[in-house]
Amino acid sequence: MIRLDNIKKVFNAGRPNEFIALNGISLDIELNKVTVLKGPSGSGKTTLLGIVGCMSRPTAGRMRLIDREVTSLPERFLTEIRRRTFGFVFQ
Repeated sequence: MIRLDNIKKVFNAGRPNEFIALNGISLDIELNKVTVLKGPSGSGKTTLLGIVGCMSRPTAGRMRLIDREVTSLPERFLTEIRRRTFGFVFQ
């Protein structure tokens, strides 16, 4: 299972053009199931997928993958998780 707990993602934090893309997202995604993220353009779907896929880090909150906290792991461990766990097809 992938568990997101109170995920927040802020771009340009502390600057006049600060933008909060995700704010307080909590979600459980079951393994071996199809999950659809649906919403209008600019609603945060791609930002959320980047965090779930360990390609970017949240500004706040925690993510667990199966039974492991991954939010604060060093990049070298995230690279290995991406290689073994996820597949991406970009637009």
